Amino acid sequence: MKVSIEVRKFGSIDDEELEHIINLIQSSYEKIGRKERLELDLYLFPNSSSAMNFMSKERAAFGVASAEFSDRFIATHDAWRGKPRIIIRMDALRGVQPLVRDGCIRHEVGHSVLHGSPDYYRFRIPSSLLSLGIEFGLSSEYLYNVLYLTSIAVKDYEVTRLLVSKGFLEDQAAYVSYLLEPTRGDLKTYELARASKEGMALYALSYLKLICCAAPLLKENKYKKEIWNKLQIGVAHIPRDLRERLFEIGLGGMYLLGENTFSNVNFIIDLLVRTLLRYVLREYTPPFSAPSTQAFY
Repeated sequence: MKVSIEVRKFGSIDDEELEHIINLIQSSYEKIGRKERLELDLYLFPNSSSAMNFMSKERAAFGVASAEFSDRFIATHDAWRGKPRIIIRMDALRGVQPLVRDGCIRHEVGHSVLHGSPDYYRFRIPSSLLSLGIEFGLSSEYLYNVLYLTSIAVKDYEVTRLLVSKGFLEDQAAYVSYLLEPTRGDLKTYELARASKEGMALYALSYLKLICCAAPLLKENKYKKEIWNKLQIGVAHIPRDLRERLFEIGLGGMYLLGENTFSNVNFIIDLLVRTLLRYVLREYTPPFSAPSTQAFY
C-alpha cells in the first residue's frame, strides 16, 4: 500500500521524532498490504493543551456528541474533513515505552485503513436503541452517547483484529496493556457515574472499548494470560453482574463480527440493549451516598 503523508506541525517538533513516526507509518502500511493508494493527514502537537484545544474546536465544528480523550490520550484518528487524519500529542508519546508508542501509532494507522472516510464517523441510531430510549425516557443526547461509545468499541476491535492478523503482536500487546492500567481518574468517574442508572450504564459501556481492543489478543497463546489478568484488574471495580455482561458482549459478541463495520455496530447495539442496557436501567440500584452525576454527562 502506498501512502502520501501531509504533515502539519502545531509547534516545535523534533526532526528525529518526526522521521521515526513517518517511517513507522509507512512500514505499517507496507506490511498491511492493501493495494489502494491512501492520502493521510498527520497533525503533531507539542503538548496536551494545544491538542485538546484543537480537538475541542473540531468536535464542536463537526457536531461530535461525545469526547473520548483522557489523560492517557496519546493519538487519535478521524476522517471528519474527508480523508484519514492521525493526531498525535508528542509530550504523551515521549512519556510511554517504545513498544507502547509504536503500538499506539500502528493502532491509528489501522483506523486509517479500515475507517478512513467520514461515513465511519456517522451512524444512525438503530431501532432497538430507539425503542429503549422510548421505554426509559432517554434523551437523544444520551442515545447518541451510547451509539458513539459502541461504535468506537467496534472499530477498535476491528483494528486490533487486523493488526494481529498482520503479525503486529508485541507492540499491540504493549499498547493494550497500557490502556488497561487503571487510573485514579477512572475511579473518580466511577464515583460520579454510579449515582444513577443512566450514568452507570454509560460508564459500563465505556469499558467495552478496552475489552474489545484486547479481545483479539486473547486468542494468542503468548499474550492471553497477561492480557486477561490485566483486563480483570482493570474492570474489577465494576459490579460483578455488569462485568459478566460486558464480557459476554466483548468476548462473545465481538468474535462473531464480520467485515462490515456498519452491520457490526448494529449487531453489537442490539446485543447491548438485550444484555446490558435494559438490565442496568431496570435492575441497578444507585447507592444513597453517591454524588450527583451531572458532571459525568
